[in-house]
Amino acid sequence: MSVITIVRKGTTCAIAADSLSCNGSRLHSREYSRNDSKIVRLDEHCFGLVGYTAHGLVFESLIERYPNKFDLRSKRHIFESLLALHKVMKEDYFLQSSDEVSGQPYESSQMDFCLANSTGIYVIESYREVLEIDRFWAIGSGSNYALGAIHARYDDESLDAEKLARVGVAAGCAFNAYCGEPIDSFSIALAIESTDPAAV
Repeated sequence: MSVITIVRKGTTCAIAADSLSCNGSRLHSREYSRNDSKIVRLDEHCFGLVGYTAHGLVFESLIERYPNKFDLRSKRHIFESLLALHKVMKEDYFLQSSDEVSGQPYESSQMDFCLANSTGIYVIESYREVLEIDRFWAIGSGSNYALGAIHARYDDESLDAEKLARVGVAAGCAFNAYCGEPIDSFSIALAIESTDPAAV
């Protein structure tokens, strides 16, 4: 269980994540465990992963072993990268791609994550849907609280993208039992400024 937020505002975008891991009702906070960040970095690209703790280790391994398979310059390139990585995950990491939900047309990668880089902010869902986000989004068990908090504060001129991303995660931590601080966050300069007038 987690909360990951991504925000685009003005000339920057940002990603933030909580740091609590859970095994059922057993909580692993940084006070007692050396939890890795839920944000995994590849150069200027920041990925925020939710779900199984193993996803973070798999993603770090993919970045180290197959960096040439990560082409993240656009929505379409991200999709193509996901196709290539899915095959690797099945063959090298023993991905269990079956899904209990019937009627799905494609195999699931079992991963949901956010991406922030100089081209913008994206949400990637387990069936390789790639959504490019204009202003902000959140995923994970605390996401509803995060979305409400960011929505309420987005037009506050005193808050940049990273501060807003942290506001969202803080709300998730305050109201969801499976999210907890401290908060990790990163800010990235955008190559192209947001087209949203309210974001300047």
